[in-house]
Amino acid sequence: MTALFSKIFISPLYKGQILCRSHQDCDNNALTQQAFLNNLDQKLWSAAEFKSWFIDFDPVRAKATAFADSLSPAQAERAALSLISSKNPAELDRLRIDYPDQYQQLLALAQAFPSEFEEVEGFGDVSRGWVVKKIEDVIKKILVSKKYNQKTTFSESLVPVLDQGKSDIIGYHNDKAGVKVSIENPVIVFANHTCYMRLISYDFSAIQNVFAFRGEETDIYWTYLATYGKQGLTEYKGHFPDFLIKEIVVPSVELTELFGQVVKESFSKIAINDIENSFLAKTRDELLPKLLSGEV
Repeated sequence: MTALFSKIFISPLYKGQILCRSHQDCDNNALTQQAFLNNLDQKLWSAAEFKSWFIDFDPVRAKATAFADSLSPAQAERAALSLISSKNPAELDRLRIDYPDQYQQLLALAQAFPSEFEEVEGFGDVSRGWVVKKIEDVIKKILVSKKYNQKTTFSESLVPVLDQGKSDIIGYHNDKAGVKVSIENPVIVFANHTCYMRLISYDFSAIQNVFAFRGEETDIYWTYLATYGKQGLTEYKGHFPDFLIKEIVVPSVELTELFGQVVKESFSKIAINDIENSFLAKTRDELLPKLLSGEV
């Protein structure tokens, strides 16, 4: 883009039009930011639902209460479904008629939850059949081939190199990406020392002490939410080995997959908006200085 603009002469008459267009682009960017915030709300919803379902065991509690009240298995499932969907019986009936696929998806999720608890040392009452595992026994580490540093990257190129901090990207390179991923198949990235964790949905490489992983069997979105928050800092830094030995309560693989189906769209939208926002920010940073300096 820089080379392109350096070869184009734009008359003063059109500069105003370009500036106007840049304001329109900013307006469009504002709309994109709003869409991102909306999707962020969905992500927060996903985290809240995860806590309710897999930490507080609310669907299991709803089923157990229904059975304690001498209700039938179908009524117990209905109670869990009502809790999961945040809908009353009349709203559930409308959902079943108007959106049968969505209803069946939520029903399958409700059916997959147990209806009883069992006591697990150190965790108290846990959904029956669920197991306590160390994170290292739940995840599958992904090899990030060649490692880069600030001296071996460029300010612009093809493949981003992930940093340890919240700045995300330290630079770029022209080689083969260390990890190939996509919006449909993201990975979780953990930064040593800073303990910064995020989902990545684009091809990347990394510096030293940046690790990538997925669930060994569990759904990627369930795995992300189950392990997020377990990477707390000790004093001034944290380490991946300390993170790996933390324990989490793990349900059936089927249940993690059903949960992933429910939240996948929200996470995918956020990933798309992240990519679009990065492109718009780069375009703005390249174009506006030229407009303001009179180069174009």
